[in-house]
Amino acid sequence: MRIVTPSGEVVLEPERDHVIGRGRDCDVVMSDGRVSRRHLRLESTADGWLARDISSSGIWVDGSRASVVPLRGGEVRVRLGAADGPAVTLIPPPPPAPAAPPAPVRGAAAPFEPDVSDQETMLAGSGAPTG
Repeated sequence: MRIVTPSGEVVLEPERDHVIGRGRDCDVVMSDGRVSRRHLRLESTADGWLARDISSSGIWVDGSRASVVPLRGGEVRVRLGAADGPAVTLIPPPPPAPAAPPAPVRGAAAPFEPDVSDQETMLAGSGAPTG
């Protein structure tokens, strides 16, 4: 997760949640009076990142107050404390590439191909097998 604030940029590792706020114990510290000591928690989930408001003054996206913002499909600009509060741009990492199917074993039948060698063909309406 990449975070861009008015004072710079930081990259956070996905192994744990991270907090943005005014407090010195936060992962990203912002020294603005509109920002709470612990304002925004970034949560890494199985479905991607979430930005969760943990303040009393709120987070704002596109002029509207939000409590949870999914971070998928590119960067999201969030304002802290008010619709005109300090901006934080949250840039999640791209989603992982889908896993490649296992390579077939040489000489073995693929598991998705049924063995049809001993099946009979029946014509619709005839009721009798053809061989």
